[in-house]
Amino acid sequence: MAARPTWKGYLKISLVNIPVRVFPATDAGATRLGEIGIGTNFGIDRAIGAILFDEKIGGTVHLALGSSFKHLGGRNESGLHWDLVCDLRESGEVYADGELIWRDGTFVREPESTGPSNA
Repeated sequence: MAARPTWKGYLKISLVNIPVRVFPATDAGATRLGEIGIGTNFGIDRAIGAILFDEKIGGTVHLALGSSFKHLGGRNESGLHWDLVCDLRESGEVYADGELIWRDGTFVREPESTGPSNA
């Protein structure tokens, strides 16, 4: 399998402060960011309490503390993988490399394709 391209840059998410030390750290990797994703399924309008479904809600951002997925290029190892879903539909911003890319649950402009087209 070909190596996946990796992004090395700066990411800033403007939202509430998340107290990550509310639990005893299971290991050194437990306090590191293991995953980040932007929910783009606007057909889902509310959370149902199933994290693998809820993290896809359009207008949300989800973060995971702890382990990352090695098969996707992640390198953080931990016994913890704690998913957090943040609803940014009413207020919130995401910056990548200092540029605003996401505001109030939508992209500021359409993302540019970085890979081959599936058309």
